[in-house]
Amino acid sequence: MLFPLSSSDIDQAISLLAQEGLPTADLPGEVRLYALKTENELLGIGGLELRGHAGLLRSLTIPARHRGKSLGTKLVRELNEEARSLGLSEVWLLTETAAPFFAKLGFDSRNREEAPQEIRSSAEFSALCPDSAICMSLKLID
Repeated sequence: MLFPLSSSDIDQAISLLAQEGLPTADLPGEVRLYALKTENELLGIGGLELRGHAGLLRSLTIPARHRGKSLGTKLVRELNEEARSLGLSEVWLLTETAAPFFAKLGFDSRNREEAPQEIRSSAEFSALCPDSAICMSLKLID
């Protein structure tokens, strides 16, 4: 089950994200951080940045010792459900390494210019992720 990241877990989560080479400069800030976790261990971390009618998936990682257990799929699906429950109609993301993973979950590759202005103006799109990152989106509501 997905839980909002508690204040006591934020430092651990940011450290894990930094180890994975993911941007952390603006975290938590406007990004809602969530975790898949046991009572005392983070199994996965993901963020959702609300931008108008759309959301931006951010900072997704599964610690190396927990990979291969379908936790990444579970994390993305639960973040998408959270986005739906918040009334968002679509989610966007940028990735340098995981496009095939997200494609298997229904995300489509898109041109960055197709993203809504609210998404393009985020720190992730405008400064933190390189232009070489692949842009993808998923419609949540038809």
